[in-house]
This record gives sequence, structure tokens and C-alpha cells, in this order.
Amino acid sequence: MKVLTAVFLLMISAAFIGCESGEEEIRNQAALEGAAVAGEQIAAENENLARRAAEMEADLQSRQHFFQALSGTFEGDLATGQGVYRIRITLVSSLPPYRTPRTRLPEEIASDLNSLHLNAQVVQWNEANPLSAVGCRVTEIHPDLMGGEIVIASENCPNLYALRIAGEGLSSQEIATQITSERRDHVGALSGSIQPSTNAAIYHFTAVRTP
Repeated sequence: MKVLTAVFLLMISAAFIGCESGEEEIRNQAALEGAAVAGEQIAAENENLARRAAEMEADLQSRQHFFQALSGTFEGDLATGQGVYRIRITLVSSLPPYRTPRTRLPEEIASDLNSLHLNAQVVQWNEANPLSAVGCRVTEIHPDLMGGEIVIASENCPNLYALRIAGEGLSSQEIATQITSERRDHVGALSGSIQPSTNAAIYHFTAVRTP
């Protein structure tokens, strides 16, 4: 009887051990499957992040190309009721192009996109008396990349300047498209109008890029 009881206990013990082993195998399999799923999710998130970063970098590069094409000094004649004046417009990009072999985080690229703008200095003078020059400086100008238009308006400037990129008989929109598609590297001229705050007259001019 004791022998039978011992055998019975051994059988129960073996069955229990077998169940435990089976449950452990199931747990291990579930853990492996969970790790695989988590790995796939991480890989998908990294792929989406890289794709988003690449799209943002492409947008930034297009904008940078446009801003660099505009950066420079433009001069021309301005006919007014008081005679012919000279006008000089200097445009400077707020950020230089950023080149790096590594993939940047979207937050880094967004910072550049938000910080990118034009700064401008406008000077007008009578050639007979260069010391009579008047001018102003304006920051954080955001040009119209599609239309090729730049508006300079600020409390620092008594006048409003409405500018369009120009040259070679093309419209400002056509030139803007060439620049954003990187088929053109610089803007050769600006056509514009000045709206003073002291009278209702509007003065038109063309300013050509200086060397």
C-alpha cells in the first residue's frame, strides 16, 4: 500500500512539474512574441520619424535656397516729386544653410524653420547730397515663396515697401518657382513700390543686385 501511495505521489508530482513546464514555455513564448511586436512598433516609429525628418529637411532646404537667393544688396533709382533719389535694399537671411550627415530630430528642424526669416535695411538718398540719407532696418520678414513677394512694414520704417523679385521678363511667380525648385540660385533684381506714411503718393522703382 505504501508503495502504491508513493507511486501515486510521484505521478502527481510529475504531472505538476509537466504543467509547470508547459506554463513556463507558454509564458516564454508570449514574452518572445511581445518583444517581437514591441520591436516592430519601435522600428515603425523610427521609420515614420525618419520620413518626417526627411520631409522637413527638404522643406527647410527649399526655403533656405530661396532666402539665400534673395540675400544681397540691390540698388536703383527712385523718382519723386522732389527729384530722383537712390534706393538701396539689403536683405540678409537669419540663418545660414545647415549641412550635416546625421538625421536630425523633427524638433531640431522645426526650430530652424521657425527661426528662418529675412532681415532688411533700406536706405534712400539724394545723389547730390549723400549725407542726407534716410533709412531703417526691419527684422523677421517672411517672404511669399510662391508669389515671390516681400513686404517690408514696421514701426521702424516710415514707409511701406512692397517688393517683387524680377528679371529676364519673367513674372515673380515664375522666378519664385525656379528658385524653390533649385533651378535658379539668385535673384537679379527687385521691382517695388513705396507707400509713404506722410502722403498718398506711391513711388515705383527697380533695384538691381550689386556685385
